[in-house]
Amino acid sequence: MNMRMIVVSLLLTLPAMLHAQSPSKEALGREVDEYRQTVHAAAVTFLNRQLPAAERIRAIEPHKVLYDEQQVEQFKSVVQDAREPAEVRAAALDRLVRHVPGDPRLNQLVVQWLTDPREPLPLRRAALRATGILQFSSGRAPEFLQKLLDDPLPQFRVFAFTRLIIHGDPRAQEKLIRGLEDPGQESVPAPTAIAILSMAPKKEFYPAVFKVLRQTHDDATRLEAIRAIGPYAEARPTLIAISRDANENESFRETALGALYAGDRDNIVSYVEPILASGNAPPGLQAAGIQMTIDIRQAMAFRIRRKRADSYDRLVARLAREAGDPDLRGVARQYLDSVRPPL
Repeated sequence: MNMRMIVVSLLLTLPAMLHAQSPSKEALGREVDEYRQTVHAAAVTFLNRQLPAAERIRAIEPHKVLYDEQQVEQFKSVVQDAREPAEVRAAALDRLVRHVPGDPRLNQLVVQWLTDPREPLPLRRAALRATGILQFSSGRAPEFLQKLLDDPLPQFRVFAFTRLIIHGDPRAQEKLIRGLEDPGQESVPAPTAIAILSMAPKKEFYPAVFKVLRQTHDDATRLEAIRAIGPYAEARPTLIAISRDANENESFRETALGALYAGDRDNIVSYVEPILASGNAPPGLQAAGIQMTIDIRQAMAFRIRRKRADSYDRLVARLAREAGDPDLRGVARQYLDSVRPPL
């Protein structure tokens, strides 16, 4: 029995304890013992094969970790028993995730359930949850995730692409890029593909995403492309144009401005100033832009170098006095308080 795990689980399961007076050592010990007995009783109910599956699962549902090593072994037997209902085996695996790396048989079952579309869906989903929690000790995504890139279920494809892309897998990245270039080959919807690609360590996807940005008529895809393309210098004029276009939806303009900040933050003032000077930009967009410039200009090194206010400082100062929107006035005043331009 791992007493430390019991204590941690108890504190997580009984948050009210954190708001009460600090219990004595004896009182905490009693709480631990009571909780251990509660989990043990729930596990006994779960392991009773004479009970209906729903009742067994309902008993163990509130408890995510087992503390009795004998019961751990019994739960392993449930997972491995093909005569048990799939939902019961899945519930058992959910309580054994931390034991998977050290148990070859459990590990093998998790991989089998995860990668074989013929397995019952409850088992596949439990294997997906287990794999999602586990960290890959080698620092590389395991090869079996490649099988999931063509899985019939979208959630399994998305999971595999995400894990592989984060670990820099070139095959997964190339497959997503092909899907963006040719929708007939897409493995996941374009917005999802772009969001996943944005997590890649190497940014070979920028040209394909920029092409999508210029060609797509789907709002969700276009918004995700704008969000991902900020560091790509070739896309910067397009992002600038979107941020300044009065005919664009405000969310697209703000996302484009945010992408410029992400990709070229040192020049953010030059991107925000025309928006403030236009006189017709939505207050929310102006406020978002000013906040970005606060982040850059409030640094002490910048303030020390300054000898006089510039046109941007004076523009923000005017908004602090005259803007009709109270939130915009508030952000403009925050700029003056944080940056302290020598007006």
